Amino acid sequence: MAQILDGKLVAKQITNNVIEFVEILKKKGVTPKLVLIRVGDKSDDIAYEKMITKKCNEIGAICETIQFTFTPTMEKMALTVSKYNHDDNVHGIM
Repeated sequence: MAQILDGKLVAKQITNNVIEFVEILKKKGVTPKLVLIRVGDKSDDIAYEKMITKKCNEIGAICETIQFTFTPTMEKMALTVSKYNHDDNVHGIM
């Protein structure tokens, strides 16, 4: 027999688990930080960014957006990613 999965309930449980984990990290002096790198200002990208920023705020993580209003060169993008990749206070880059 099939079991119905309540996606909203599962998502809420996952969020609560992550909140607890973030609190443990903060007690150890680590606040998770995500850096979002966005190129341009497409409304879909901005909506996705807002959703991620809202979720980071909800769980207690830091979210920083780096926005390029122009299409950067590969070198500029590589330097930007490398900069945050070597930053010990950054734990994820999108």
